[in-house]
This record gives sequence, structure tokens and C-alpha cells, in this order.
Amino acid sequence: MFRIAAALLLLAGSAAQATNGYFSHGISLSEKGRAGAGVAYGQDSVMAGLNPAALGLAENGYELGVSMFSPHREYQSRGNASRVFVSPQQFTFSVGDGYQQADSRNTFFAIPFAGYRWGINDRLALGLSFYGHGGMNTEFKGGQAWMGPQPLPGTLGGGKTGVDMAQAFSSFNASWKLNDNVVFGASLIGAVQRFKAYGLSRFAGFSTDGSHLTDKGYDYSSGFGFKLGVMANVMPDVTLGASWQPRIRMSRFDRYAGLFADKGRFDIPETWNLGMAWNINPEHVVMFDVQRIRYSKVSSVGNGMDQLVNRCMRGDTSGCLGGKNGAGFGWRDMTVYKLGYEWQVKNDLRLRAGISTTTQPVQKQDVLFNILAPGIMEEHYTMGLDWNLQPESRLSVAVMYAPEVTVKGQNVFDPAQTIALKMYQWELTVGYRHSF
Repeated sequence: MFRIAAALLLLAGSAAQATNGYFSHGISLSEKGRAGAGVAYGQDSVMAGLNPAALGLAENGYELGVSMFSPHREYQSRGNASRVFVSPQQFTFSVGDGYQQADSRNTFFAIPFAGYRWGINDRLALGLSFYGHGGMNTEFKGGQAWMGPQPLPGTLGGGKTGVDMAQAFSSFNASWKLNDNVVFGASLIGAVQRFKAYGLSRFAGFSTDGSHLTDKGYDYSSGFGFKLGVMANVMPDVTLGASWQPRIRMSRFDRYAGLFADKGRFDIPETWNLGMAWNINPEHVVMFDVQRIRYSKVSSVGNGMDQLVNRCMRGDTSGCLGGKNGAGFGWRDMTVYKLGYEWQVKNDLRLRAGISTTTQPVQKQDVLFNILAPGIMEEHYTMGLDWNLQPESRLSVAVMYAPEVTVKGQNVFDPAQTIALKMYQWELTVGYRHSF
């Protein structure tokens, strides 16, 4: 059931959510307006994606929504191509010659989500939720690369260049009120991923399987995992919350066994969240969360280009693309700090605002490969509102802006060049909730 539901959601839209790395800054209607804060503050069933214990505090009902996400990605290369060729194993690889700039196509994506909550009794609640969990998309046309003295078409020498990756979750959620102050929650998660890459053919010599490296169309992988959560009132006006999701081991992308480490494996990294909610008075609530995403523990994401230089090019195939310790994007772990605020202005209107900040995960020595996956955002500013259409139904709106970030580093295959990655983002989310 989980796999079918997640696949249907995945096919509904391409979830290019390169916000905190490739994870979305928020999942549910209310979170979106608070920059993702709320692990200690439950309001709707989709919030089980952040903390399944939130289900115990939400009302019975369902919610539907869609996020219109707009990322703007760009790279710039500076420095003349060195054009050095010593042997098939020793040569320079350059992006452009002198100055080259390109913007990624595809700057609009629709990302749906839905949730349902059913209270069995005063203590036990069950629910289902479906949401896009993360993703990445780039598409660069034109440009030129140089392999030694040979000019090649496209950003990386293989013509039109890019990737399209999306993750979707479907989860069965349960919460249990131990007493009036403590709620526990758990989710059984079904995850589906979709991926394709193109324009990477010039890296075939650095792959364990060059026939399954690029231009193979879409491939899919799936896996199952779980999430645990708790909320506890430690003072009359203060609630603490925590959740943990261990690494989800996904099936391999067989069509890209020569691209991702360990023959095409792309697991979903471990995450944990800690936070508090302070009800200043009946109208005002402040939330503060800390999120940790352990990208470095997933080889295809955390391994850097040094695996190619220090292992693959010296005859150790385990460091080649697709190898057991194969090169990846070189992402570091991320710690995200989120501050959220809600104001019940009147009975039928609630306003939200939030800000999150982090240090982007891309390391300077890995900018070349991250042209494909520039997950470099650091700050998110959000606003949102709930407007009650009727006592049992409400309309929710949230807006997110992530200001431009630039990461600049040396081209690992041509030290005479520097490459700069740039991105900024907008997102508009609209949703509806019905209570019963």
C-alpha cells in the first residue's frame, strides 16, 4: 500500500525541493508558514512527517495542499582551459574556456501533499500522510567543456546536462497519549525515488560501469523505514518535542549502477529533530527547533570528488563512480535552526512567520559535480495564514523566500579554473483542511 501510494504521489509532480540540502524546509500546511518549526507543536496530520506524536494533538479530519516551488540555479566558470593531455588517465577537464555561465531550465514545480487523522479514542489516534520529501533538478543546455585539447559540447562534455531526482513518502501514523502531558508517536514509512541523469558520458572512464552511468531514462527505487516521536508538557505553557528517523535503506538504481556508489545505491539519510513550543498566552506561540541531517553517512551523497583523484585515477576502482566507496557530491551533515511564530488574530484568522538558518553542505572542492545538484541554500523566510471558511474548514496559505547563496571553488580537474554555484528560491503553498 505504501509503495503504491508513494508512487502515485511521485508521478503527480517532480519534487525539486533543493532547500535544506535536498530536503524540504517544511512538510505540512502549518510548518510551511513557520520555516519548518513545530516538532513540539501539533496541528495537522501531515505534521506526522516531522513528528508522529503531533497526531495526538491534531483534530480529526483531512488536509490537501500543493506547493508551487520555483528554484533559480546558475553556474559560472572562470579561467582559461588548461588543455593538458598526458595520457588517457592524466588530462585536464575544463568547463568552458575563459568565462562560461548558464542558468538551469525548469524553474517551476508543483508538489502535492495530503493527510488524514482518525481518533480511535481519547488516547489513540491513527493517520495516513503523503508528501514529497525531497529532490533535485537541473537542466543545462549549451555550453562547452574541454577534455585536454579537445572541445566537447555541453556543460560536462556530453551535450544537454542535468539530473531529475524526486523522493516521496507515504506513512501510516499512530500516536498514544500516555497521560495529559505526554504523547508518543510512530510512523511506518514507505519511500519511493525517481531519478534520471544525462550529459555525463565523458565520465565513463571514471566509472565501474560506463554503460549504466548516464542517459538511461527514469529509474525507480523503494524502501521502508520508520520514525519515532514524543511531545511532553514540561511546564503549563511549555512543550518539548523530539523525533528521530534512522537511515532508510533503498533498493538500487540499477540503470545508474555506474553513477551512484555501491552499484547505484541512494539511501535516505538519518534525521533527528529537537524543539520547544512556548504558549506566551492564548493568542501567541513561539517555537524553536534544531534539525540534524546526516548526509555524510550516505556514500552517494557524502563521498567527495577526492575519491576519483586519490583512488580511481590511481587504479583503486572502489573510488570510481559506482564503486563501493565511489565518488559522490561531497555533502557535509547539516544542522538547521528554525524559529517559528503564530498569532491567533481573531477566531477565524491565524497568522504565521518563521526563519531558518544553516550552513550549506557543498564543499568548495566539490563544486564541479555539484553543478548537477546545487543544494546550497542557507536561510529561509516564511509567512502564512489560516482563514476559517466555516467552523469545520479552513484555507491555508504560506510563502517562502530563500535569498541567493553563492559557493565558489576550484575545478578539481583543472586547477586553473574556478566554478561558482548560485541559487535562490520562492515557494507558494495553498491548502485546505476539513475537521469532523
